[in-house]
Amino acid sequence: MTIFLHFPDEATFKDAIASYVDEEGNCSVPNLDVIGLIYEGGEYDEDGEVITPPTAIPGWHVNLIGEVPEAFAEYVIEAPAHPYRVFAESPPDPVKPPKYPRFTALQMLDFFSTEEQLAVVTATLANPAVKLWYDRLLAADYVTYEDPRTEQGLQALVGFGLLDQERKDSIVEAMQPI
Repeated sequence: MTIFLHFPDEATFKDAIASYVDEEGNCSVPNLDVIGLIYEGGEYDEDGEVITPPTAIPGWHVNLIGEVPEAFAEYVIEAPAHPYRVFAESPPDPVKPPKYPRFTALQMLDFFSTEEQLAVVTATLANPAVKLWYDRLLAADYVTYEDPRTEQGLQALVGFGLLDQERKDSIVEAMQPI
């Protein structure tokens, strides 16, 4: 974010920056943009000749990005409605997708109560769809809610009456990104 500084004049700016400039004239204040005088207005004819000269806005103008050096603190001003010049802002960080936790099959089964686990195992003896879901769960390297099959399997358990919706929702909540 551009920080705007307004010094009364060039001499005041040079006094303030003096302690940040080395013997070779190198400035240790990074991201400093010395604008100096700013002019506004003025009228010109079609040939570019001055009809009315522009007027200088009083003061010496400087912009910076980053930490404001102590010697500059009293010269910080609010951002003008229409700044003369600003630094190009960095684009915002791209939105990172949520990172879903991964669970081993055993950790996934621990989300279910003992009674729920027994109901699922019993259902595998009579229901091929439940058996397939259970076998795939046990064979998986890991289980994550990011995988749509996890939601489909949990919803199927609700559909077969092996879980109620409230229990399914609490399991889903436990599998969400932190």
